[in-house]
Amino acid sequence: MKTYPIYFVSLGPGDPEMITLQALKKLKNADMIFLPTTEKSIDNLSTKHLRENNDTNRIVSRTFDIIKAHQITSDVMFYYLPMSRHRENTLAVYNTLAQKAIDLQRTGRKVVFGVEGDITIYGSIHYMLDILKSKNVDIEQIAGINSISAAASMANLSLVSQQEKLVVLPGTFDEDMLSNLLSNNHTIVIMKLSACRNRIMSFIQNNPQYKYDYFENIGTTEQIHLQQPKEIEQRELPYFSLIIIR
Repeated sequence: MKTYPIYFVSLGPGDPEMITLQALKKLKNADMIFLPTTEKSIDNLSTKHLRENNDTNRIVSRTFDIIKAHQITSDVMFYYLPMSRHRENTLAVYNTLAQKAIDLQRTGRKVVFGVEGDITIYGSIHYMLDILKSKNVDIEQIAGINSISAAASMANLSLVSQQEKLVVLPGTFDEDMLSNLLSNNHTIVIMKLSACRNRIMSFIQNNPQYKYDYFENIGTTEQIHLQQPKEIEQRELPYFSLIIIR
């Protein structure tokens, strides 16, 4: 019996049109698609089960919205990932998902995991790829449009040119680090802003000489782009936000 790799398909930042043809092909040919949800009550439930019980209104998943827009008919299984700095619970979920994926793969099913943004940039699901690799399971990553490129394009920005350098930081930094990078011809992108709101606001207030481009929910109907420091300071800095500093 022929078996297929377990595919990890990048779905882009949110706009259904920001998906590659390669990704779309994998999704359409899938027997089972695993997608994350923020609604714990549908953890481990499938679209087939929810439709049979007239309960599809419980589906809360940005990735599923992308799937629906392309009229994908493959069955979808949802999983809830605990958002915590303690990785034990997250790893437990990934271990369970890895085994489910392996079981399906062994029966000849085509298994796809949909991933927000691009899987290569702060993709926590790489923990599961490591699990699968340790079991010698065949996997394949499908590249996608990341939120950084999408944000810069939406604002008509050039991230780097000529001898400029680009650095991407999570929400762990100090003001001296940012100052040193900017003074040495770096463009800075900071993601995971919800973890560093006070620090980034302090830096903006103390350094008005730099240009700031702040983004929220790129690729969705709620997307926001702000450049004025006073407007940025009024934002809560949710999970799906980033800032470009030049």
